[in-house]
Amino acid sequence: MTDFKFVPVNSRSHPVSASVHANTIPNRLIQFNLFFSPYSVNTVTNRGEKKSKGLLNNLYVDLTSPVKSKPPAAVVTTAAPSVTTAKKTIALVIGIEYIQYASTGQLDQLPGCIYDTSVIVNLLTNRLGVNKSDITVMTDNLDPSSPLYPSKANMETQLLNLLASVQATKEAVDVWITYSGHGSRVEATNAGEEDGKNSVIVPADFLDNGFITNYYIVTQFLEKLPSTTNVNIVFDCCNSGTTADLQYVFSSYNSTGVKENNNKVSANVFYLSGCRDTQESESVEVDSKSKSAAKSINRALQHYCPISRQLVWRGALTYAFQSTLESANVGSSRKIKANTMLRSIQNFLSSKGYDQNPEISLSKNVPLSAVYFPL
Repeated sequence: MTDFKFVPVNSRSHPVSASVHANTIPNRLIQFNLFFSPYSVNTVTNRGEKKSKGLLNNLYVDLTSPVKSKPPAAVVTTAAPSVTTAKKTIALVIGIEYIQYASTGQLDQLPGCIYDTSVIVNLLTNRLGVNKSDITVMTDNLDPSSPLYPSKANMETQLLNLLASVQATKEAVDVWITYSGHGSRVEATNAGEEDGKNSVIVPADFLDNGFITNYYIVTQFLEKLPSTTNVNIVFDCCNSGTTADLQYVFSSYNSTGVKENNNKVSANVFYLSGCRDTQESESVEVDSKSKSAAKSINRALQHYCPISRQLVWRGALTYAFQSTLESANVGSSRKIKANTMLRSIQNFLSSKGYDQNPEISLSKNVPLSAVYFPL
């Protein structure tokens, strides 16, 4: 007889009250959707934020008509060699699972985000040669009094510290910023948003102190960077298509960049989103030991699984991002074309049935086929 354990599943678009039961389906986000995958993905949930118990009254998430365009079937991961100079690289890596609010029953914990930070740090240090001492990691399993606890104030402080470090360095600096957690959209208070919404990332204390908007990210950080700076940004969260608020957005590997705004960012910035603005990014539960076919439950409130499985929660985008870089053997002296990378990531996610389409945004109007990642 197989032993089972109970595993709660939390929605990254819908923080579910602890009082909601498995047989309750308040909306389509938590309906059960079973499918089988040739990979070791077991469970899917999503990384967005929506109304819960009246706490998030100013949030907006367009979930009624998600974009579900599929990328081409072929996967191409051919990388092009590109010798890099020994420039200094500094990184800010953030993962938030909302542990504090989960402990009080206000929200369910969002699994996989802290694990994502370990994946990114490993890629930066072992594959791209970044010194670990130059990487700042913020996770909410730290004491809330720590300066590295990802509260809104601390996250903004670390962004400004990153900016000050770049500005204080005479030589050109490469910058990495990654975020894994909730994302959403709120009513914009600034001009320039055609749909009247700001995309936001969601700090660990957002119920008390609010969000960090795309407007803040571009005006207080990106626009102030020197033109010699190369910036690589990866946000694994819902509604993240334009969270970096860059001018040119590419929705597919062979598309032309669509001009979204007139923000003037002189630095060379590359942004990879988890999905489009109107979509959700998923968390997946991976059987890291067997690598065999496994059942997936999409956006379920709860499920059961054998305790013998080696289960690891992680972000679907981070999973696809890691797989693509490793398959293409991207490293400190080897890069991958941006169009090739986007095609590979979209195909990876589509092959597992995830309705999320990552996009690339650039600060300069350059064809993706002429851009090599990382910058």
